[in-house]
Amino acid sequence: MQKKYHYCRPYEIDFKKGSNWVSISNDLVTILLEKKKFILKRFKYVCCGDEIFLHSILWNSPLRDKIYRVNRDAGNGIRAIDWTRGDPYVWKKEDLSLLLESDDLFARKFSSDDMEIVMKVKELFS
Repeated sequence: MQKKYHYCRPYEIDFKKGSNWVSISNDLVTILLEKKKFILKRFKYVCCGDEIFLHSILWNSPLRDKIYRVNRDAGNGIRAIDWTRGDPYVWKKEDLSLLLESDDLFARKFSSDDMEIVMKVKELFS
């Protein structure tokens, strides 16, 4: 049945998935622009294409060896996101040392209801 409907056909790239919240280099932007036609054709009708196209293109590019933390949770990149205590967890002032000790460059999620941690981070890095 799968062969009849072409579900098993070999594809020209290995597909990967990840977060659509990303930080990318100028080199990757250049590759994406070069592959625009392919991206539009291959990913136009897929579910969650925004979480597949970029990671698939990157994985199949010469930049593959520059992927940071390739074995880390696909959704986090270089962002401190706590999915175990929330959806995601909202960082609080008592979490400041945890965030400062992490290897991450960014963090998600903060709330305007508790700006104390935001102001402390701003004070430390201003």
